[in-house]
Amino acid sequence: MAENQSNAGKKGAPITNDALKKAIDSVKENGTKENQNRMFDEIRKASLLVPVLFSSEFKPDGKGRITMPKGTQIKFILVNTVAGKSFFPVFTDMEEAKKLKISQSGNLQYVVKHIAEYETILNDPNNHAEGMVINPMSQNIVFPKQLVQTLNHIDQAVRQEKSALSAGQIPAGVQVKFTEPTIYPTALVNAVHDWCQDKDMVKRVWLKAMIAGSVMSFALIVDTDDKSSEFLNTVREIAVPHAKEIPVVALLYTEQLEKTAVQNSFPLYDKELGL
Repeated sequence: MAENQSNAGKKGAPITNDALKKAIDSVKENGTKENQNRMFDEIRKASLLVPVLFSSEFKPDGKGRITMPKGTQIKFILVNTVAGKSFFPVFTDMEEAKKLKISQSGNLQYVVKHIAEYETILNDPNNHAEGMVINPMSQNIVFPKQLVQTLNHIDQAVRQEKSALSAGQIPAGVQVKFTEPTIYPTALVNAVHDWCQDKDMVKRVWLKAMIAGSVMSFALIVDTDDKSSEFLNTVREIAVPHAKEIPVVALLYTEQLEKTAVQNSFPLYDKELGL
């Protein structure tokens, strides 16, 4: 039932999750923090196959549409450890899913779930599972309930940070640091530089990579006589089309930013030097 969906959202393509499987293997070979974080990143965005038993069969109507009969009951499959603990099995692909032999009666189907949905499922007072287990018949990696909750809360925080930065704002209460960009956005730099050349109010502009929480953005630090938010937003809008979907913020130059961001840095535009 769910085989025609994919992580990439391409209709008709099977779910595969190759990146997640590789990340899990890396953790099993070497459980470094870097490998664990890569696995956590992959699991947060993965579409996973989940075995479910329906109490009735699905039959097409006269137009070929398959609908669930009224009153159909749904039961999630659980797997048990030798210690008597129960977990929800989830699978990266159909090949892995078929390794688990399910003997319970009912209409077995595989539905698509994301880890975010499991927080609600695991918090259900009628639930007795202690977490979820990925590919239990091969990789067999367990995500306890507490870890599922933690990953979902991190994911929500990251989305909020990205949303604020995409709007050109620094998220409130988030620690910020500035570095040189690891990838230099030449088209962005050229666009901002060319735009500044006939703007008398602009004195200097620097480009920095800004890390706010866990999200990186491009920061344009602008030394200008026009200190309005409208002007800063105009500068930002010049840069955004060339940022390759990386958030962009425009900040007014201050003595504090001189110390923390641009000290001894070469500006991308300098009116006095004619650069």
